[in-house]
Amino acid sequence: MPETLAQPADPAQVNDYDSFAEAYSADNESNLLNAYYERPAMLALAGDVAGRRILDAGCGSGPLSAALRDRGADVTGIDASAGMLALARRRLGADAALHVSASWSPRRSANARPSTWVPVAPRGFRCNARANTVAR
Repeated sequence: MPETLAQPADPAQVNDYDSFAEAYSADNESNLLNAYYERPAMLALAGDVAGRRILDAGCGSGPLSAALRDRGADVTGIDASAGMLALARRRLGADAALHVSASWSPRRSANARPSTWVPVAPRGFRCNARANTVAR
């Protein structure tokens, strides 16, 4: 993908989550709401994702992205926190498609076809699946 169309997470960009990313991620892994309600519900709603391209908006440290990828999806994660994306990259690997939310759009992506994106937005984002847009 051309570098001008999608920029990787820039560690120099800082937001509020960056200061407590490790603690937030650790809590998110096993707390009642995320581990036993939200994440399983999102996976159930997504259904069979094998071969699908999924946009995980607000991906945080990547637990949902990892679960979707394990089920065969091609996942792109975006988040406003470079610190959270650093944790996601540690979990998902250096080749994971992770982007700071302000620097990426499925419409600007070189190989994005609007009908192929399945937006998943668990943390403070609104998705318009018909228009394939993501907003806070």
